Amino acid sequence: MLLTVKQVAARLQVTDSCIHWLLNAGHMKHIRLGFGRGTIRIADDEVRGFIQRNTVPRRSRVVPQPRPKAPSTFTHLNSQRMRQRWAEQGVGQPVRQQAACAASGRRDASRLS
Repeated sequence: MLLTVKQVAARLQVTDSCIHWLLNAGHMKHIRLGFGRGTIRIADDEVRGFIQRNTVPRRSRVVPQPRPKAPSTFTHLNSQRMRQRWAEQGVGQPVRQQAACAASGRRDASRLS
């Protein structure tokens, strides 16, 4: 039995343009009838063969192996050293209003308060 592009598209649940692309790319054999644009017909066996050729086999589920834990050289936090580094970076110090305005692109510093 010969099917139209619309019938094949409905059977495969895709658009007509998808079927035309598959035909032009050579993924399915087809018959052209008529002159000029003519009409396209696709054999029912060709559609079944296309489905078989493009059916992806079911893959077995792969269970990931747990990773071995790497030895840690990190023992504890040195809070005094952290505070010193933060102070060097200016963390915890009040931000000047003018600097905040410059960073935000505002002209009027009085709007921030």
